[in-house]
Amino acid sequence: MKPETERLVRESWSQFEPIAERSARFFYEKLFELDPEAQRLFARTDMEAQGRKVMQMFAEIVRNARPARHARQRSCRPRRRHVH
Repeated sequence: MKPETERLVRESWSQFEPIAERSARFFYEKLFELDPEAQRLFARTDMEAQGRKVMQMFAEIVRNARPARHARQRSCRPRRRHVH
């Protein structure tokens, strides 16, 4: 990810995060509208809790977003330690 893209993702998320609960409801409503069969997978699920979990997952992805060169550096470290 380019630094500018990372900045835009973080800025977008900061605007999105305050409405995460509503957005999670919308996400699953749209999912079930587009794929009604998917609703069976969540038949016994507390959808409010599930919504929080999916938003926490998105938040974690944004928090860990780094420009590509940082990701390559992180992914190379374990191999270097293993080889040496």
